This record gives sequence, C-alpha cells and structure tokens, in this order.
Amino acid sequence: MLHSSFDIKQHEFDRINFAGTNLYIDFGAGHLAMAVMLSTSGRFVGLEYYILKNNVRQDELREMLATHPLLKKTFNRVLISFNTRESVLLPERMYHDQFKEQVLATIHGDLNTGVVLAESTDVSELKNIYRVPAFYKEEITKLFPTGTYRHVYSVILKVLDHRRKSFPSSFIYVIFYPNQIILTLVKDHDLQLIQTFPYDIPEDVSYNILNIADQFDLSTDEILVKLSGLVDTDSVLYSDILKYFINVETDPRPGYFSYDEAFDAYPSHFFTPFFSLGLCV
Repeated sequence: MLHSSFDIKQHEFDRINFAGTNLYIDFGAGHLAMAVMLSTSGRFVGLEYYILKNNVRQDELREMLATHPLLKKTFNRVLISFNTRESVLLPERMYHDQFKEQVLATIHGDLNTGVVLAESTDVSELKNIYRVPAFYKEEITKLFPTGTYRHVYSVILKVLDHRRKSFPSSFIYVIFYPNQIILTLVKDHDLQLIQTFPYDIPEDVSYNILNIADQFDLSTDEILVKLSGLVDTDSVLYSDILKYFINVETDPRPGYFSYDEAFDAYPSHFFTPFFSLGLCV
C-alpha cells in the first residue's frame, strides 16, 4: 500500500477533466511525487507525495502503480523524471552509444543492475548517461507509453538554465528529498558539479556542502546557497547550514505558474522541484 506524506488537492479535484491536465512525476528509489497542472492556465491543482520503502519488489511496485486512482486517468501530457543517483555527464562530442555502459561502470561501478539510458540535456551540449532499475522503467512505461522520460539531473540543468537570469554567476543549489540531497554547483556561470548525496543526520548535509565549497575554493561568507524541497526552516538541519554559510535562501515555487490555495498551507519552497517539472515540456 502507498501511504501519502502529502496529499494536496483543490476543492472537487476528482471532477476535473484530466484530459486537460499535465501530470508531472518525480520517481526515485525512496519516493514517488505526482503533480497535476491545468494545461491551458498553468495552474497546479494537486500534488501527492509518497515515501517508498527501500528495495521495493517489482510485484509490489506494479500493484502500487496499477491500483492508484490518479494513474488511471488520461492526461494531456505526462513527464516522468527518473530520480536515480547513477549518472555521468559528458560533452556530446565525446559520447559514443556503444560505450555508454562502460562509461557508467567506470564512474559508478557495475554492482547495480538496470537499464542504461542516454539523453541530451539541451544545456551546454552535455549528454547524460544514467541507470534506472529495469522494472521501474518497465512498470511506469506500461502506464504511460507515450510519456516524456528524463533523468532528474537533465531536468535540474534545464530548469536552472531557464532561470539563469535570477541567479548570480556562482551558487550552490541543494534539493532536499527524504534522506538524500541533490547538490548542483555553478561557478562563474559554468556547471561544475551535480551529484546526489545520501544523509542520515544534519551534519552529513553541512559536511557535503562545505566539502564542495572547499574543493572549488568558494567563500562560505559569499557563495549563495539556495535550498529547495523538503527542508524545514525551523529544523536542526537548516540551522546547521546557517552555522557555516552566510548567504542562504530558500527557493520559492516558480512564478511562471499559479497554484491552488490549498498549497498555501505549506512552505513555498517545499514542492519547487516538482512544480519546476512544468518548465520541461
């Protein structure tokens, strides 16, 4: 059974004509997030967020997806973002399809199995090579065979490029999920790093951000650290980041869209990663 951490919907959500909506899915090893937007108005009207148990089996995942009421609807567009850790970004000119498995194995090893995919990021002529558990891809594509499929890093790079005028030349962008962060570093307008880090305690997060700042010779008094996703500004985790960095901000939901008033009960930055998927189709 799926048990939602967040279930946010406009009044009379079930009466919507879903053929006039877009569905955005962020699907990772530990979570499943689904956001619904009215296609014509760009208004988000619903969001469901689920924590998935570790090592979910294929039959369990199949039942979860096949029995979920929202996933039985017909949508105008569907975008699925695979939120997996194993990814390598290469310049397009260095990419060769026949070597993609070897490239991924060189960086991430070959202990994990799954299907290896590659896609253009549309940013800086980079190719993204990544691995997805085979049954993840199999089960979700059964539901949405004509959906658009992207890796989360490709999505993040496209979103940040779309919003580049609102960021300084150098910044650290951190997206929070349960027990993991995705950290992106841009320095002097150039992408330096995008990587997923697991964490168990608040100090794990601070350590990783500090380590990146040190490796790339960034001043903790000057660099902008922008936080997005499921981080509470009243938490020990947030306070711990403030111990080391002066210029810390949360990233509010995109102003390109509108939002049902049901979302106003939550911090504006909580669901920015999922709303931002709307910039990618």
